[in-house]
Amino acid sequence: MQFEPRFSSAAEAYRAFRPEYPPELFDRILAAVPAGNRRRALDLGAGTGLSTLPLCRWFAEVIAVEPDAQMAVSLAGLHPSIRVEQTTAEDYRQEPESVDLVTSATAFYWMDGPRVVAHIHSWLQPSGVLAIYRYRFPKTPDAVHAVMRRQFELYWDRFRYHRLRDEDYSRRTLAAAPGFGPIEAATFHRIVRATPQQVVGFCRSTSYASAYARSLPEPDAYLRELETAFRRAHSDDVIPMDFEAELFLTKKV
Repeated sequence: MQFEPRFSSAAEAYRAFRPEYPPELFDRILAAVPAGNRRRALDLGAGTGLSTLPLCRWFAEVIAVEPDAQMAVSLAGLHPSIRVEQTTAEDYRQEPESVDLVTSATAFYWMDGPRVVAHIHSWLQPSGVLAIYRYRFPKTPDAVHAVMRRQFELYWDRFRYHRLRDEDYSRRTLAAAPGFGPIEAATFHRIVRATPQQVVGFCRSTSYASAYARSLPEPDAYLRELETAFRRAHSDDVIPMDFEAELFLTKKV
């Protein structure tokens, strides 16, 4: 599968408006990785490092695999323990049984799942851990949600990658993969209180809203109109956004 850059133009918005993953999510993952098996972690689809950087607290080396050139630049210099590899998860090569933990955060549905999971099984040490997690689209107050839904219906949906509609892709791919144990699933919440401008910034960080904006002759005018719509929909200048993180955890057997 040929890599198609989707986030280069949204890299700045991604860094500015995507929330960090909940600490409880990493607590759950680290509980499955013995303290003596924390030499090397590998983060697939590392993006701007929201998943990569926290892993440096526990692992001597963290390999960040990221195919997008601008995203890879964002990873460089984040931490001395991070080694950046600019390539796809499908094309990346790693020595067998050389990794203690493999993660993929809000990126796995862009990948050829069965092929990548087969690679991961080879890379992991015996009883090594695979953690796949993502934020679902955030929940917002009803009136704000109605504005979002209207944007999907009128503009965004035709730019949305088909696997973003496949809510069960990660679980189904893991369940079908040989050589892994039972799947542990968990959800975690992060509530972000955002201004209408910040909500627009989050929208700009998505592949589909950014692609739609790029298709317009005056994208800034559209984004200003969207911000006005959010302000009209919510009387308070602060809009609560509930980011639900979904985790699937399994071990090599």
